[in-house]
Amino acid sequence: MEFKNKRVIVTGGAGGLGRPLCLAFAKAGAHVAIIGRNTEGSGQVIEQIQACERDGHFFHCDFNEPDDAARAVDQAADQLGGLDVLVNNAALALRRGLEDATADDWTAMLNVNVVAPYFAARAAAKAFAESSGVIVNISSEMGRLASGQSMLYATTKAALLHLNACLSVALAPDGVRVVAVAPGPFRTPMLESSIEQSGAALEDGLKSYADRIPIGRLADATEIADAVLFAASE
Repeated sequence: MEFKNKRVIVTGGAGGLGRPLCLAFAKAGAHVAIIGRNTEGSGQVIEQIQACERDGHFFHCDFNEPDDAARAVDQAADQLGGLDVLVNNAALALRRGLEDATADDWTAMLNVNVVAPYFAARAAAKAFAESSGVIVNISSEMGRLASGQSMLYATTKAALLHLNACLSVALAPDGVRVVAVAPGPFRTPMLESSIEQSGAALEDGLKSYADRIPIGRLADATEIADAVLFAASE
């Protein structure tokens, strides 16, 4: 897949999926801007992007303040000299059920997983003025599965899938494609944190996830990155 000189923004670009996403785009020829709050981790990813002889930039953003996402996209697109692809990858996963979720938990999960992607997409649509543009929203299989233990995460990922459909309808007349990638479980710090929040031993939790997958293993983040690049490609 060819992304030579394409301009790409990845939110949460220093995370378990964000890092392989950024590097996959860079290796395919894209210039990449990371939006997120992990300054140190993003700096390491930018060094790897630049090792691919591509431009790499970082813009700090607090996704719990959704307007900040729009500001960061504006700044990143300006630095890149335009925009071709936005990947809404940043996410928050709090393992909460019926009895233990607070109003603050709901606010944080909705802000990061739904509202911030909306404002980032709206800003990206304006930056697509000189290109048709593609928005890829990273949802999850949990957006289509009911979960009593991860109720907030499942609900917000379902909302993101519906937002994806609504954005697709709204932006189609402008030639903008909006697509969602909804992977099953793959090993990332977020998955490990979710297992720890459940009280299970890490290896037991990973095995439990793998056992319900027909091929008997968790996906690798690079495999998800490949799917995202395919979705964003022409």
